[in-house]
Amino acid sequence: MWRSLSFLLSVLGLATFAMAGDHAADARPVVRIGIVAPLTGEMSLIGEDVTAWVAQAKRELQARPTCYRYEFFIEDDQLQAQQTVNAIRRLVGWNKVNVLLTYGSAPGVAAAPYANSIKIPHMAIAFDPRATVGDYNVSFLTLIPSHMSVFLEMLKKKGYHNLAIFAIRNASWQMVIDELHKTEKSGNISIVHEKIYVPGERDFRLGFQMMPQDKVDAMVFLSWSPEINILAHQAREQGIKKPIISIGGPLVLSGERQLFDGQLDVFFGDFDKANQLAVGLTGHEVYSSAGPLMHDEILLLADIYENLSGKIFTPLPTSEQVMTAIKSTKERTGILGTSVYHEDKYFYLPVYVHRVEKGGFRTVKIEDL
Repeated sequence: MWRSLSFLLSVLGLATFAMAGDHAADARPVVRIGIVAPLTGEMSLIGEDVTAWVAQAKRELQARPTCYRYEFFIEDDQLQAQQTVNAIRRLVGWNKVNVLLTYGSAPGVAAAPYANSIKIPHMAIAFDPRATVGDYNVSFLTLIPSHMSVFLEMLKKKGYHNLAIFAIRNASWQMVIDELHKTEKSGNISIVHEKIYVPGERDFRLGFQMMPQDKVDAMVFLSWSPEINILAHQAREQGIKKPIISIGGPLVLSGERQLFDGQLDVFFGDFDKANQLAVGLTGHEVYSSAGPLMHDEILLLADIYENLSGKIFTPLPTSEQVMTAIKSTKERTGILGTSVYHEDKYFYLPVYVHRVEKGGFRTVKIEDL
């Protein structure tokens, strides 16, 4: 509770008594948005970015004439599913939020049945389709099959055909592995070496030693920090100099991004504008897609609530009305580009090749690789 309240006060920039006075004079109904993010633990960098971008969205909404007033409550889940459920219970029970936003496949999957049971709109940022099961869940993320055509173009341009896969098995990366195997059956690639590890694994040296280097054009790393950073360190310690590529953002979002200087990652979203804005918000370029995606989700929700404000006779639209409006969204341009809602309950953003560079990354065209 203290974390939610302190975050709310910091975003508003008001002392408790001042906030109460301003709210008493403001007769607009309040939309309460609950956000779950890793504020502590190994992935706390994501939480820091989320906090900064939510504050930016708040400032943008304050600068607009709106029919509703928007308040934000954020809870820590350390990117752990059980902690996500606990965080949601606090947000719903204590803060009486009207809508939920989560980050990560495990948190999204954990939140989905709860959102359905209490009939509250939930927008995840999750590859795992279980995060969108039911009537009250959607995800703001471009699914992996949409990455594959760009990935194949990149491979063709770079002359990579024979691949070695090193992956941490979870719901997100299993989807990528499955897509790579489907692609291999079509003859577009050849997987000549594959090592799949359980979550928490830290020693990948034997897998690298067994890799037939003379047959490999590039290594595909599928993992999040910190495992992906350990993969890179151990590969270089073994003297392996093969190119490292990925799908879905792990190189771009690595906590030790400098390890992948010059390497390529197929990922959704145009980060040019987001990176420019992030420097002013956080002092550095985007570490995670979570912040910009949360920002775009919040403004999408605000647009939906504002559009519904003239069509209802109660202070706030119902959860059913909000979900219908979310699923009726055709296109919306945000900080990461134009998202399009699909029947699979996902908002899709365009997919690009990103080259990791010292201190950051940039979007590159296939012809410029």
